[in-house]
Amino acid sequence: EAALTALQQVEATAGLSLLDNFAQVFATTNRNNAEIIFSLHFKKDERSDMYGSQLKPRDIFVQDAQNRNDIAAAKNGARSQYMPSPRLEAVFSNPADTRKNASYIKAIGSNNQVIGVFDNKFRGTKDTDWFYDSDIIVYRFAEIFLMKAEALAALNRVPDAITALNKTRLRAGAGAYAGATDKTTVEKEILNERFRELWLEQKRWPDMLRFHAAGTINVYNEVPNLNGKNVPLYFPIPKTQIDLNPNLVQTDGYQ
Repeated sequence: EAALTALQQVEATAGLSLLDNFAQVFATTNRNNAEIIFSLHFKKDERSDMYGSQLKPRDIFVQDAQNRNDIAAAKNGARSQYMPSPRLEAVFSNPADTRKNASYIKAIGSNNQVIGVFDNKFRGTKDTDWFYDSDIIVYRFAEIFLMKAEALAALNRVPDAITALNKTRLRAGAGAYAGATDKTTVEKEILNERFRELWLEQKRWPDMLRFHAAGTINVYNEVPNLNGKNVPLYFPIPKTQIDLNPNLVQTDGYQ
């Protein structure tokens, strides 16, 4: 109830709204737009190794791609350390969802083979070369509706939760939710919708732990690297901190 009240206060804040074009939320030419609540600003050469660069390809990796001009590949800075997972591709099963192409991009070779799959969200800015200066968005208006949906579902107000869930679905062109309306199924769909809407915005692991704690999912089954393992889900508290404050209780699994 307290979370729902706080979210409703944010929802009523003047000047906040969902942009019509999902991709424009992240454009460096559209910083501090009406959807942004709190973000960390970056500019060219302010620092190296920006977050977005970790997922972008070096230009030489995609030089033979038919769609190379659509890929934010750079001579310098790009790392290509991670790639969108098959699970992310699967959650974007709706071809009408405009977030798909704005979230990841496949480099397609001359033989129509996939050269690689790369992030397409924090594209940075194209000058002579690409450089990665996209702001890191901490909170934006779209997430308010998804948090509201989560709170409403937890309160067993499932029809109201679906109404909140549909805010981001309809903006994305994915259509209104038409699945089963039992509480658990709707909560799983809220988690999937957060995956689609907030991919790369550093929400996924806290989301999964929260829905795991609520009993909606079993995170050990959801994350392949955790399958069949019995390991703690939270970080330990460093011993130096416990020595300074004996009131701290060590995280389960690290005693």
